[in-house]
Amino acid sequence: MNELVADLSGSSDRFRELWARHDVRPRRSGTRRLEHPQVGRLSLRLEWLPIPYTDRQHLTIYHAAPGSRGAEALALLATALRRTKAAHQPI
Repeated sequence: MNELVADLSGSSDRFRELWARHDVRPRRSGTRRLEHPQVGRLSLRLEWLPIPYTDRQHLTIYHAAPGSRGAEALALLATALRRTKAAHQPI
């Protein structure tokens, strides 16, 4: 490992700068694959955002790439939710 770091540091100012920071953080994004009872399998991106000045609370955001199967599934679920809400509105 030391040899690799030395090689990279010798060939890249940017690597040397980043390595010197020792800025190590947990992974805050990724992909989740879900099985939803109404729309089946979907793959969503995950973004994990810490909330400042709280005791380790965070906000998790799931979203789909535009035009993907996941985006279509989320659109179907949003439509179903709007219909459900409309059906329960007082007349």
